[in-house]
Formats: sequence, C-alpha cells, structure tokens
Amino acid sequence: MSWNKIKIDKADTIWSKYIRLKNNYTCEYCHRKFNPEGLNLHHFISRKKENTRFDEENSLCLCIGCHRKFHDYPNIQVEFMLKKLGQEKYDSLILRSNMYKKKDRNMSYLIAKKSYDEELEKQKKEENNVSVF
Repeated sequence: MSWNKIKIDKADTIWSKYIRLKNNYTCEYCHRKFNPEGLNLHHFISRKKENTRFDEENSLCLCIGCHRKFHDYPNIQVEFMLKKLGQEKYDSLILRSNMYKKKDRNMSYLIAKKSYDEELEKQKKEENNVSVF
C-alpha cells in the first residue's frame, strides 16, 4: 500500500473524520472499536474515480489490519461489499464510478463538512437523550 503517495486535501481529511464518526469509531469488518487514529478510511473503488471518492457506499471505516487484508485479498472486499450493499446497490456503485465528474474540491469539502457537522450534532442529541439510571 502506498498511502504516503496519495495527496490528501482538506476534503479528504474531513470525509475520513465523517466516516469514522458515522461508524462510531468501529471497524466495519471486524467490529472492534478503536480510537480515531486506529482506523482508516478505505475506498472500495479507487480514489482516482472522482465520482465515488466521497460516496458513502464506497467508503469503509476499517482498522489498519482489516484495511491491509482488503488490499492483500481483493476477493474478500468484493464479498464484503456485496453483502453490505446487495447486488443492486453494488452494481449501481460500479456504474457511478465509471461516470465522469469534474473535480471540485471546494464543493467536496463543503459537502463533507456538512455531513460531518450533521452527524456530530445527531450523536450529541442521542447522548443527551440517553437517560441515566
């Protein structure tokens, strides 16, 4: 894996934070909870495909070990994605990934930031609604 060669911008950073928060800092594959630094954002379809780079259905929250496993054994991630999405959504994701989308990182950042802020607010409300016995 050559993560150090991938350019990360502010849209990527906030999107990664959003996906980790949305999944409650839990690896989607092994279901273990981690601190935010112990998790990676994994793209089923390469980040090079701009149309699905910031797509929730293409973004997975994985621990470092499971992330490595997905890259080393692509068939495992395909099986996982088919189970997670179902055939129809899986096919739709593949189709979307092959459509053209102009790169607009400012807009991507704004959308990712809005998603992150909404999820943060939602979780704060849920915490406040939990009654203490």
